[in-house]
Amino acid sequence: IIKIVKQLKQLKFLDDDRYTKIYLEEAIKNQKGPVYIKHDLMTRGIDNDTILKYLSTYDEELIYDNALDMATKTLKTLKGLPIKKQKESIMTRLLRMGYEYTTVNKVLNVIEYNEMDKEILKAEYVKLLTKELDKNQIVTKLLQKGYEYQDIKNVISEN
Repeated sequence: IIKIVKQLKQLKFLDDDRYTKIYLEEAIKNQKGPVYIKHDLMTRGIDNDTILKYLSTYDEELIYDNALDMATKTLKTLKGLPIKKQKESIMTRLLRMGYEYTTVNKVLNVIEYNEMDKEILKAEYVKLLTKELDKNQIVTKLLQKGYEYQDIKNVISEN
């Protein structure tokens, strides 16, 4: 086995450097974050020094641009949700994709969120009214869905 592995390395069929370089290029194209990349390569048996060598080529600006692009794509699917829920969804997605918390925070501060549609909140309120819940239970349920307290108060006072 040792002889075969040695021969495969000489023929460049087993080359961790080459594999790591190609893997990193593909992961960057697919907008994976550095944490995800490092973890995935380690589970594939690539040594830490090789990972760090190639991961250092994934510069901060490109990481930020990829995270921002991913957040913008995610935001398009979150129309009509409260801003709080939009932020939570984007944060969860970026952290799952392997971006560091500092990068995620920078992106969250830059994005322009979709304004919540007041009609959706009103519809939710009316739906909860039909369930014969008291005012406190309604407020609690709406807060759990991510609506702001002030918006909830406004809808209740209008109705």
